[in-house]
Amino acid sequence: MKQQTMKGGYIHGVGPGEKGWRLDKVMPAITAKAVETIQQQSKKNEPFLLMFGTTSPHSPIVPQKKFQGVSDAGPYGDYIVQTDDAVGQIVAALKNAGVYENTLLIVSSDNGPAPFMRERIQSHQHNPSGPLRGLKRDLLEGGHRVPFIASWPQCGVNGGRRIDAMLSLTDLFATIAGIVGVPLKEGVAEDSLDILPTLRADQPRRNELVYHAANGMLGLRQGQWAYLRPGGITPEPEWYKKIWKGDTIDAPGLLFDLSHDIGQRKNLYDKFPERIQQMEAHLSEITKGKSTR
Repeated sequence: MKQQTMKGGYIHGVGPGEKGWRLDKVMPAITAKAVETIQQQSKKNEPFLLMFGTTSPHSPIVPQKKFQGVSDAGPYGDYIVQTDDAVGQIVAALKNAGVYENTLLIVSSDNGPAPFMRERIQSHQHNPSGPLRGLKRDLLEGGHRVPFIASWPQCGVNGGRRIDAMLSLTDLFATIAGIVGVPLKEGVAEDSLDILPTLRADQPRRNELVYHAANGMLGLRQGQWAYLRPGGITPEPEWYKKIWKGDTIDAPGLLFDLSHDIGQRKNLYDKFPERIQQMEAHLSEITKGKSTR
């Protein structure tokens, strides 16, 4: 970065590369380009795909001036409000073009807040992980569970329904392939499932999921159960432990029943030895490539 200044908690900077490149201009520019693309493509009366990747909520935190101070969570909160506005512009463009009803619109996000975001619990009485425990790069739900909003009114994905089925962003590959009628060859997207029946009628397609922390430690989700191998969680400061009031994460392993404990406060590792043995054995099979879904 060639130049960066801090003013009132907001970052203003000029980045490398293109002359005059300003970090705070990126989000508005790509949002406007996305809207323009929708307008142009919809006139062709042909199917099209738009992948719109915002620069938020990742750093640098650079909300436009009109969004500064509109939230109660500081510059980061203001940037989230700007992100909501960007998504609103996309939705409005689809509606104005007359293609909203027949468009599969999916809104999701990055996984978990960075460790420095935890300070907002103290500074703004706001937990960036909401009711979840954990941070980005963790095995806990706060590090892996992400927002997932889908709309496709003409094909039955509508009504503001809440779906509690397990999904993975890897499932978008097989789902889109199914929508456009392209059979997947053997060995292609082996971990992807067509989740359109789930989005339409809450019919579960996935019953398990393997995930890993930044250090490579693995976790296994089976139905309501989440089994986590030790060592894949960011250490928790003492002040946070007092607020969260959960069992220690320093244990031989972690087992949570997410149907009753979404905040992962109660470690059931010692109470269900047979389940631990079964899930650890299955996880070992998967990592050795001996398991089939």
